Amino acid sequence: MLPITSLTAAIAVALSQPSIANPISQLHQVKQHPSQPLLTKQQPVETKTPRFIADAWVPVARVNPGQPATIVLVNDTTVPVEYSFSNTITAPEEIAPQEEIVLSNVPIPATLLINALNSAAVLDFAFSPAPTTNAPNNTVTVTISLVNQQYDAIGFTAIDVDTTGALYRY
Repeated sequence: MLPITSLTAAIAVALSQPSIANPISQLHQVKQHPSQPLLTKQQPVETKTPRFIADAWVPVARVNPGQPATIVLVNDTTVPVEYSFSNTITAPEEIAPQEEIVLSNVPIPATLLINALNSAAVLDFAFSPAPTTNAPNNTVTVTISLVNQQYDAIGFTAIDVDTTGALYRY
């Protein structure tokens, strides 16, 4: 029986021989048709992980989850919208154009659903204050506006408040 160091050395020598167990090292010796590219070194693998996209999984506002939170909805559109929390059994309530609604003691976690009553309208949500600081008085203002639909516009229909107090828009 060979000692471990001798066995390790024998394996290292065998693997360093291009003709034995390392066909990758022989790629430069392979004869190929001139129209086919010749691989001479390993290529980096491209992952399918999406690049950073603004607003994708990035909090748009924050509240302190240990205190009662307030969300102010401002309908800055020309169409009525409706809102409801997904985790309650209450019917959706309407917000008229240019109207403001204050939602106190927002449950955390929660998902707030907001839809235009006119199904052709595409909504956008703007948040204040910025997500880098906690909201003063634990209040976040969400201004609802219409998306310019000149191009294939994608809007938002939900605001998620997670257990850490981060708000996301979907």
